[in-house]
Amino acid sequence: MMMKNKFVICSFVIIVLTACIICTGCTSMQSDQSTLQTIPPSITTTSQPQNPTNTPATTAASMAQTTTTAPAIPEPTLTPEISSAPPAFTSAPGDPATVLVSYPSLFNSGNGAGLYALLSENIKSNYPLDTLNKELATARSNGYIIEKIQVNNQIIEEDSAILLVDISWNIVGSPITSSPLVPLVYENDQWKLDTLIVSP
Repeated sequence: MMMKNKFVICSFVIIVLTACIICTGCTSMQSDQSTLQTIPPSITTTSQPQNPTNTPATTAASMAQTTTTAPAIPEPTLTPEISSAPPAFTSAPGDPATVLVSYPSLFNSGNGAGLYALLSENIKSNYPLDTLNKELATARSNGYIIEKIQVNNQIIEEDSAILLVDISWNIVGSPITSSPLVPLVYENDQWKLDTLIVSP
């Protein structure tokens, strides 16, 4: 009877110990699980590939920051071509033919002073006013009358000109036409006759 009681007590102790061990194991597992839950999970970051649309801009920006600007190369200056043609002459102003407009009336009236004002300094040196008046008197005595002077052409070069004219004369009732070349010069801001017309 005594042995049986010991066996029962031992069995009971074993059961209690087993239960304690099992409970202890469960508690330790729960503490481990709670420990695992309290540890923050480690976050692994993976490098994402760059956006291909941003790559050119980023590359260009980085190149612009690292690349030094090259100095500007000056454009070559073109040397103007020198023309072999002679420069155009600038002729004196005014129409040299206007000098001959009043010539017939001055000649026919014997107005030596009026004709003298139309002459160049060169002709005046060869024909003083007295000489001019004598020439006019001779032409009037010979019956020379100028009816019309028509300018057909004129060549102007800087301060000189040559006029091709037709002069209609009346010599004692006989018409005569002469076609002389009349030279003129530009001096003292006026066109002047470089010849004296007193006969056909």
